[in-house]
Amino acid sequence: WGSNQGGQLGMGSTGGSSPNPVGPLDLGVGRTAKAISVGLSHNCVILDDDTLKCWGSNWDGQLGYGDKTNRNAPPATPVDLGAGRTAKAVSCGASHTCAILDDDSLKCWGYGSNGQLGIGNYGIISSPTAVVATYLGAGVKSVAAGQYHTCAVLNDGSLKCWGHGLYVSLGYGDNSYRYTPPADNVNLGAGRTAKSVSATYGHTCVILNDDTLKCYGNNGYAQLGYGDTTQRTVPDASVIDLGSGKTAKSVSTGDGVSTGTESSSKAGFTCAVLNDGSLKCFGS
Repeated sequence: WGSNQGGQLGMGSTGGSSPNPVGPLDLGVGRTAKAISVGLSHNCVILDDDTLKCWGSNWDGQLGYGDKTNRNAPPATPVDLGAGRTAKAVSCGASHTCAILDDDSLKCWGYGSNGQLGIGNYGIISSPTAVVATYLGAGVKSVAAGQYHTCAVLNDGSLKCWGHGLYVSLGYGDNSYRYTPPADNVNLGAGRTAKSVSATYGHTCVILNDDTLKCYGNNGYAQLGYGDTTQRTVPDASVIDLGSGKTAKSVSTGDGVSTGTESSSKAGFTCAVLNDGSLKCFGS
């Protein structure tokens, strides 16, 4: 439900919107969905057989089918992730997509001129391409595709981010571009590692190994959750106050994109599911 400007509702047409759920979508004979991720105007779903299908806008090859043809319904053919490879997790950014494969390797595709694909400074890559694995250790367990950057939690709990550093969302305290996963990890604090990560236009949020939550990056709309509008170029020393005895089970970051313009994208927000099943949100 919602906007269908790129055919992302998957109902076989493009344009308009729906305030009510449409479907069920045709995922293929006997196929059901295990996980879904939505981008600016495209979606990807992991099916019950661990194959991956994507549909919607494809101007930057973000659907992964080797072309730039939009698709207004789930295609009959899954994305080719490589011989024998299937998907464990997927994340859709504004116009790029990343998937963790069954062997814990990472592939990304779509728009990559800011380095967010992790394969060097490329423009458009319309087929799944292996992220440079030099500093990915034993593999990846969580990935988040933002608008101009990507972050990954490795199997050892370390966090790495790459892409456009100008919007201070990479967490390294500078505005340098990083076109592949860097050697250095984002500093999460003494003894702290990451369990999962979520990224959007200009900010990133991480659930730590003690289930606390930290966010960093743009903060003009208080989307970092610290009760102020102070930008943070590295994760704060303190964790977000979710309430007495409250910790985070999952987190999702979003932004205020409505026209696709950069200014509207800065209206960020964050929502977290807490350990008691309640939900808290902050930001725009």
